[in-house]
Amino acid sequence: MWLLLSGPIVNAPRWVQKGVRLAMVFFIYSGFLFLLRWNPFWAWMNSLGFTNRNTDMGS
Repeated sequence: MWLLLSGPIVNAPRWVQKGVRLAMVFFIYSGFLFLLRWNPFWAWMNSLGFTNRNTDMGS
Protein backbone atom coordinates (compact mmCIF):
# COMPACT_ATOMS: atom_id res chain seq x y z
CA MET A 1 0.00 0.00 0.00
CA TRP A 2 2.76 2.43 0.97
CA LEU A 3 4.73 1.63 -2.18
CA LEU A 4 1.73 2.39 -4.37
CA LEU A 5 0.94 5.69 -2.67
CA SER A 6 4.55 6.87 -2.54
CA GLY A 7 5.57 5.63 -5.99
CA PRO A 8 3.63 5.96 -9.22
CA ILE A 9 0.73 7.99 -7.84
CA VAL A 10 2.74 10.68 -6.08
CA ASN A 11 2.50 13.05 -9.09
CA ALA A 12 -1.18 12.38 -9.78
CA PRO A 13 -3.85 14.96 -8.98
CA ARG A 14 -5.20 14.98 -5.42
CA TRP A 15 -8.60 13.54 -6.43
CA VAL A 16 -6.88 10.57 -8.07
CA GLN A 17 -4.83 9.93 -4.92
CA LYS A 18 -7.99 10.01 -2.79
CA GLY A 19 -9.75 7.67 -5.23
CA VAL A 20 -6.90 5.16 -5.07
CA ARG A 21 -6.91 5.29 -1.26
CA LEU A 22 -10.67 4.77 -1.20
CA ALA A 23 -10.43 1.80 -3.59
CA MET A 24 -7.67 0.22 -1.50
CA VAL A 25 -9.70 0.56 1.70
CA PHE A 26 -12.73 -0.92 -0.05
CA PHE A 27 -10.80 -3.96 -1.31
CA ILE A 28 -9.11 -4.58 2.05
CA TYR A 29 -12.45 -4.31 3.87
CA SER A 30 -14.18 -6.57 1.33
CA GLY A 31 -11.45 -9.17 1.69
CA PHE A 32 -11.80 -9.09 5.47
CA LEU A 33 -15.56 -9.60 5.26
CA PHE A 34 -15.07 -12.47 2.79
CA LEU A 35 -12.63 -14.10 5.20
CA LEU A 36 -15.15 -13.91 8.04
CA ARG A 37 -17.72 -15.80 5.95
CA TRP A 38 -15.29 -18.41 4.60
CA ASN A 39 -15.78 -21.80 6.31
CA PRO A 40 -12.24 -23.18 5.74
CA PHE A 41 -10.90 -20.17 7.64
CA TRP A 42 -12.98 -21.04 10.68
CA ALA A 43 -12.02 -24.73 10.43
CA TRP A 44 -8.38 -23.64 10.42
CA MET A 45 -8.95 -21.33 13.41
CA ASN A 46 -10.61 -24.19 15.32
CA SER A 47 -7.65 -26.47 14.56
CA LEU A 48 -5.36 -23.85 16.10
CA GLY A 49 -7.41 -23.90 19.30
CA PHE A 50 -9.56 -20.83 18.84
CA THR A 51 -13.11 -21.61 19.83
CA ASN A 52 -16.43 -19.85 19.57
CA ARG A 53 -17.28 -18.27 22.91
CA ASN A 54 -20.71 -17.09 21.82
CA THR A 55 -23.54 -18.83 23.58
CA ASP A 56 -27.04 -19.02 22.18
CA MET A 57 -29.52 -18.12 24.86
CA GLY A 58 -32.53 -18.75 22.63
CA SER A 59 -35.40 -16.38 22.09
